[in-house]
Amino acid sequence: MKQFKRFVRIILNALSFSYETSVAPFLAFKLSFLFWPAYKLCRSKNCCFLINISEGVGHVISEVDNFLRKKFLEEIDVNKKYILIRKSAHLSRDFIPLYKNLFHFAISSSFLYYLTLPLIMRYPSITLDCGLSRSKWQLIENSETSTWPKITTKQQNTQEWSDYYQRFNKTEQFFPLMEFTGDDPALDNFINFKNDKIAIVHIKSNIINCTADKTDPKTYIPAIEFLKSLGYTLVFAGREKYPELFKDYGVINYAESNLRSFKNDIRLFSKADVAILAGSGIAFLAACYNVDLLYLNSWHIFRPLVGARSIFVPALVENLDGTPVKFLDQWNLYIHPQETEAEQFPFKTFRGRNATADEILIACQELFQLKEKDEGLTVLQKQLYKLSAAGLQGSRVSEFFLQRHKHLF
Repeated sequence: MKQFKRFVRIILNALSFSYETSVAPFLAFKLSFLFWPAYKLCRSKNCCFLINISEGVGHVISEVDNFLRKKFLEEIDVNKKYILIRKSAHLSRDFIPLYKNLFHFAISSSFLYYLTLPLIMRYPSITLDCGLSRSKWQLIENSETSTWPKITTKQQNTQEWSDYYQRFNKTEQFFPLMEFTGDDPALDNFINFKNDKIAIVHIKSNIINCTADKTDPKTYIPAIEFLKSLGYTLVFAGREKYPELFKDYGVINYAESNLRSFKNDIRLFSKADVAILAGSGIAFLAACYNVDLLYLNSWHIFRPLVGARSIFVPALVENLDGTPVKFLDQWNLYIHPQETEAEQFPFKTFRGRNATADEILIACQELFQLKEKDEGLTVLQKQLYKLSAAGLQGSRVSEFFLQRHKHLF
C-alpha cells in the first residue's frame, strides 16, 4: 500500500509539474482570450493575487510575513483585495485556516490554483510577487517564450532578502503572524506553556542547502545544561530523529510525537521564549514569532537570521586538507558559483566545520546578555558586515566566535 501511494504521488507530482511548466503557459499566451473576462473582473474589483510563495516552512512564514510588513509600511496599496490561493499541500492546509482572516480571500485548493494559474501568468498587473525563493513559478515575463520556473540569480535573490530584512528591521516590534486563530488543548497538556519557560532545540541530520555538516548533538549539551540551570523546559522540535542523549536532560520529544504538525509548530514557537536552531527555514518561526534565537551551523556566513535578539554562529568552510577558508572567500563560494550548483554545499571540494560545544555555550550566554542589554555591535561584528556589500545585516555573529577566528578576516 505504501509503495502504491508513493507511486500515485510521483505521478501526481509529474502531472502538476507538466501543467505548471507547459500547459498553463500555453493557455496563458495562446488562449488568453479565455481569461480576459476574469482579468477585467479582477481589475474592476481591485483584486490582487499573492504569488510565488513557496511550499517550505521558511518560505511560507517569511514570505507571508514579508507581505504583511509591506502592507504595514504602506509600500503597497492597502486598499486592494489581496487573495492567496495555494495548492492543497500539507503546509498550506495547516497555515491558511490559522491566517485566512489576514486576506480578503485565502484557500488551499489545488483546483482553484490550477484554474487561476494561466490568468496570473498572463496578467501580472493583478499580482503581487511575495516570493523570496530563487524559483519564480507564477510571475515570470509577459512573454510566451518564457520558461517556467524562472531561476533568478543569487545576486538578485540576495537583494530580495536584503529588502525584506530592511523591512523587518523598520518594523521590529511588529509581529503580525502572532495573531493566529485556534489552540490545541492536547499540545497544551503535552507542554506546560502556562507555568514553564520554553526553550526549543533543533538539529540538522542531513546536508542540504545552508547545512554543511550534520549536527553533533553532543555539542548542544553545555548550552542545554545552561538553559536548564536558568529554569527552562526544553522541547525538541523539527522533524529530525530525537537524539537519545537528550533524554538525560529531560528534553521533551515533540518532533516525534503524534502532535507534531505545522499548525502546532506555529503554536509552539508562538509560546516559546528562546530557541537553538540549526541551519534551516524553521529558524523563521523564531524570527517571525519574536523568539530569542541562537542560530547555528549555516555556511551562508553573510545570511544570518533577522531579528533584534539573535546570535549567529555560522559553519566554517575548510579545504579537504583541513585548512580554513577566509570569511569573504566562504561567502563567494555561495554567491558566485556555477548557477547549476544551486544552494548546495560544495562538498566535493570542501568540507564544513560546525560550531563547537564551547562556541555554542558562549554564544548562548551572549544571547542572554543581549536580552538584558543591547550595547550595539562590537568592532569585529561591524568589520564582518563591512566585508561584503551583498551580505544581509540581520542578527549579529557571536563575538566569541569572531575573536576565535579573526585570522579569517
